Amino acid sequence: MAETKPRVLFVDDEVELLEGLRTSLRRQRRLWEMTFVADGESGLEELSKAEYDVIVSDMRMPRMDGATFLHHARQRHPGAIRLALTGHADDRLSMRAIPVTQQWLAKPCDRERLVGSIGQALAVRALVGDPQLLQAAGGIAALPSAPRLYTHILDITSDPDCALEDVTKVLERDPGMSARVLQLVNSAYFSLPRNVSHVADAVAFLGLETITQLVLAQEVFTCLEPADEVAGLEADGLQAHSVLTGRIGARIAAELDAVSPEDAFTAGILHDVGLLLFATTAPEELRRSLQRSIEEDRPLAEIERSEEGATHAEAGGYLLATWGLPVALVLAVAHHHEPGGLDDLDLTGVTHVASALATEIEVTQRGAGKASALDLDYLARVGVESRLPDWRALAADEAALGAEEGRP
Repeated sequence: MAETKPRVLFVDDEVELLEGLRTSLRRQRRLWEMTFVADGESGLEELSKAEYDVIVSDMRMPRMDGATFLHHARQRHPGAIRLALTGHADDRLSMRAIPVTQQWLAKPCDRERLVGSIGQALAVRALVGDPQLLQAAGGIAALPSAPRLYTHILDITSDPDCALEDVTKVLERDPGMSARVLQLVNSAYFSLPRNVSHVADAVAFLGLETITQLVLAQEVFTCLEPADEVAGLEADGLQAHSVLTGRIGARIAAELDAVSPEDAFTAGILHDVGLLLFATTAPEELRRSLQRSIEEDRPLAEIERSEEGATHAEAGGYLLATWGLPVALVLAVAHHHEPGGLDDLDLTGVTHVASALATEIEVTQRGAGKASALDLDYLARVGVESRLPDWRALAADEAALGAEEGRP
């Protein structure tokens, strides 16, 4: 029996552009089933005939604009990843489409970027893969799109002629983000030679990659902050744990050749984003899982899998995948509790170790709770179990620095 190809739907009222897409993507026919239609009404008709994995829609279309079409598409195919093609003049439409769009692509979009975005979306769907998770996460009305400031900075830095001043101007228009960047750049983690009081200096000291990661981390915690605290989960405590995990991961990665400290920091910051997602969109289910985890002395992920069919780690990975973040980061988030299938200490393994060590420290400080278990079989198999004492020492050092600074 032939393997079913993933299905991709393209909707754009510009006939020449649509035909150009059909021609440029001809080689993808061996991998994807593709359908091209010229308006939202035709797109909805196609959605009534078949299930689609990815939907790509223009924003500016007559009669039914892209925001309206994607709203209906989410209702009919909640598990599909929805990509929007948008121009600089589409700001008002884009604001309307935020609740129903999971990734944004600037128009015109070159073939390589479009193929890469769709291919990554399909690859991560297959890796995360649980149909129940895809339906649940994709159908949540409040599932956020990629943070707008982060996306804007990515667009700026993708220009080869981008200057540091361009990013500085964007940050300075957001006072809250400016304050947060200055707070972080002056922390002991970056060990800069002098106090930094201007955003321009922060950008110059840290560089575009690190600044972009800091913006992403801060926006995630802002856009997913639950309206009400979930019993057993405090947003401030979760952010502190995430920052500590990121710092420990960066320190461990600095001793390795295969993992970037910057990537390890970002993975640590984002590794529990699925908990924020569940707290924001399914607080009662999360509350029950947390309570059962305490009462039965079982790992939270194990409870979640038995009750919901998927863990917060997988849900977080899925969310980041819909935002178009790198596959290595998505996998590190999705599998940070379960690295056992890996054959080396990659970003997922580093994030697993950093999170577990951060939890050990926090449990010791509270005098209660259950530490996140390290997968010692995995660490022995990849040949790093003997390094745990040194890594515990550096984790304790990071926690002490955090206490001195009043982090996160």
